[in-house]
Amino acid sequence: MYHQSIPLHKTNAFSSLLLDYISEEIHFDEFIDYQPSKQGLKEAIDDWTFEDDKRELLVSSLQKQNRSKSDKVKENIALLAQKNTYTVTTGHQLNLATGPLYFIYKIVSTIKLAQKLKEEFPEKEFVPIYWMASEDHDFEEINHFHLFGQTHQWHTEQRGAVGTFHLNDIEDCFKTLKEEIEILSVYHSSKNLSEATRALVDSLFEDKGLLCLDANDKALKRSFLPVLKDELKTQHSFSLVEEQSKKLTKQGYKKQVNPREVNLFYIEDGLRERLVVEQGQVKVVNTSLSWSLDDALTFFEEYPQRLSPNVILRPLYQQSILPNICYLGGGGELAYWFQLKTLFHFYGQKVPVLLPRNTATIIPKTLHKKIKQLGWSTEELFASIETLKKKVMATNGKANNLLAQESSAFEQLFETLKTKVGTSEKTLVPAVEGEKKKLIKWLQKLENRLEKEEEKKYAQQMALVESIKSKLFPKGKLQERNDNFLNFYINHPMFIHDLFEAFDPLSFEMNVLYLT
Repeated sequence: MYHQSIPLHKTNAFSSLLLDYISEEIHFDEFIDYQPSKQGLKEAIDDWTFEDDKRELLVSSLQKQNRSKSDKVKENIALLAQKNTYTVTTGHQLNLATGPLYFIYKIVSTIKLAQKLKEEFPEKEFVPIYWMASEDHDFEEINHFHLFGQTHQWHTEQRGAVGTFHLNDIEDCFKTLKEEIEILSVYHSSKNLSEATRALVDSLFEDKGLLCLDANDKALKRSFLPVLKDELKTQHSFSLVEEQSKKLTKQGYKKQVNPREVNLFYIEDGLRERLVVEQGQVKVVNTSLSWSLDDALTFFEEYPQRLSPNVILRPLYQQSILPNICYLGGGGELAYWFQLKTLFHFYGQKVPVLLPRNTATIIPKTLHKKIKQLGWSTEELFASIETLKKKVMATNGKANNLLAQESSAFEQLFETLKTKVGTSEKTLVPAVEGEKKKLIKWLQKLENRLEKEEEKKYAQQMALVESIKSKLFPKGKLQERNDNFLNFYINHPMFIHDLFEAFDPLSFEMNVLYLT
């Protein structure tokens, strides 16, 4: 592997909010408690406290959930019982076959940060966590993956929290694969999507000690029940998040999420619907389920697992059940965390260090040869197709150079004519200027015709430009937002190892990996 990196702003692919956040010029103190830096991490470690009973509960839940036989995983679960152990966390939906590449990038970034912190603070322990979004309901976002130019999609009529979906009807999704892929066999041997996702992630990262946490857990939700009940009784989160969101928009940034008056879902088998409070009644929308407020509080005291925090309360839930000092996510995720500081402080929590996950563009060996053929630099990979085509023309074409010489010659000629004419008859100078404009216009037309002829001449290279760009930026998006990791892992088994070698969670740049 050959590795280069370039500043994120040179990719033209990231929001101004993210670019401002990682710059040292603009401060985000209104939205965060710690800077995204080594110093910020140290301050978070020094500040963090986590009750012994919460550690016991967390260890117990992870032990029940864990299916890995890895000694490193078991060791990390045990470490969480110790007061000097902290977690660093990323979260993601249960994408089929891990979905787009950035699923993998998130986890590698998180594990690397845990390793880096252990080197920096050897007297403390740091455990990487993958927070499984098992309660999510956006099935259309996770039911497919793109492999070698084909989309493989799972069609099912199931509804509710996606983690509970059985896999009885998933076989058709994999029938279009050219060959059986061993690591995807977890979808044939697991009872539901949560179990399959955990098994797949374990198979890739258990040797690094990654812990997969499914927070759709009765005991864990019971520990968060005071906040969940308060949400039903007071709906504080709506006004608190709106207050913080106004600060964000005042700074010229857009809100990422809009809070609801009640930021909770009701879940059970095959059902995930919003909760609302109307005229003293707690209702589950699109159902006949309804309770008085007192009855609802009593019901959820017995069945806390039926409550599901939405995107507003989920980060607070995470920080309540983990000794977590850092969350790593994409730009969109961090944007909605910036809306939550007031909410966190109201419930006695601090916002953890917020770090953007590492990002990468992968160049396979065959593609690298083509890029070298065109003479592109790493930065030019992110230039527009029009810019790159003009480079082909400038490098190979003669039209521009010839016309540049002629244009210069005409300029000199007409300046001489204007001087001579002006000496004898000034009234004719505008006529000379008019003829000059006509000639320049004619030259421009000629230049356009010559460029078109050159384009035909170099059509093969132009097609190569488009081919490379379409592979690096499928559908006009960053590669990491479309391609599945198997596009590279199958033919390059050291792919994930190479990511670990290249990524630095405290270096906010685009990593470009040329596979060899």
